[in-house]
Amino acid sequence: MSPNTTVYAAPTGFSKSSMPMHYCPSDRHEGREVLRRKSPARKFRRPARRAKVKLSDDRSKRNQICDQLQEMILSGERRPGSRLGQEELAQHFGVGQATIREALLELRRHGLVESIDRHGVFVTQIDRSKLVEVMEVREMDEALAVRRCCDRVTRVQIRQLTEMAETIHQLGLSEKFNEMNALDRQLHSKLIQYAGSSMLTRVVDYYRLLSLTAEIERDVAMVRDEHLAILNAIQDGRTDAAEMLVRQHIMAERVALDSGHFSNLTQKP
Repeated sequence: MSPNTTVYAAPTGFSKSSMPMHYCPSDRHEGREVLRRKSPARKFRRPARRAKVKLSDDRSKRNQICDQLQEMILSGERRPGSRLGQEELAQHFGVGQATIREALLELRRHGLVESIDRHGVFVTQIDRSKLVEVMEVREMDEALAVRRCCDRVTRVQIRQLTEMAETIHQLGLSEKFNEMNALDRQLHSKLIQYAGSSMLTRVVDYYRLLSLTAEIERDVAMVRDEHLAILNAIQDGRTDAAEMLVRQHIMAERVALDSGHFSNLTQKP
C-alpha cells in the first residue's frame, strides 16, 4: 500500500452501500478495513462545432453572392469596365468585405472580372478578337459534349431541353431578352453537364461565362430551329450529325459577330 493512502476504520454497523467512498475489502491494514477515496471521473466535452457551421454558412453566402454578381455582369447591369468596389458591394449584400473579396476572386478565375493594381477590381472588357478566340474553343468543346450526350442522355432530359428551347423562343418573341439569354446559357450548360465529363466541365467553365458577356443578336426562330435540330440528332444517336449541327450553331454566332450584331463588347478602333 502506498504510504500516502488515507486509512479509515470502518464504524460499527457500517454498510458498504451507504459509504461515500470506494470500499476495497481486499485491502487491509493492521486488521482494519481500508477505504480509498475515489477520484472523480474527468468529464470530456465534445468540441463545439460552431466554427465549422459558420465556415459552411460563409461559403454558402460567397456562392450566392458570386452567382448574383455573375448575373449582374451577364445581364449588363454591371457594364464592362465598371468598377466593383468591395465596400459598396458589402453594403449592398449586407456581408463582410472578406466574403465579397472571395466572391470576386472566384469571378476573376472565370475571367469575368480583372484586378488592376492600386485601382481595384473591374468588370472585364471583352473585345471582338478575344470573343472570337473563346468561341473557337467553345466550338470544339461543345462538339465533343454533344457526341458524348448521344450515348448518355435520357428521354426525360431531351424532353426538358426541348421545352427549354421552346421557352427561349417565346421569351425572344416577347422581347424578354435578359431572361431569354439566361435560359439559353442554361440549355448549353445542361448539354455540357449531360456529357458526363468532369474534365470537360472544368475546361468549359473557364471560358463559358466569359463568352456570354456579349449578347449576340440573332433571329429567335432560327435559334430555336437550330436547338431542336441538335436535340433531335442527340435523341436519335446520330453523333456525326449532332456534332455538325452544334458547330454550325456556334459558327452562326460568329457570323453575327462579324456582322456587328452584338452588344456589351468593348469596341476597338
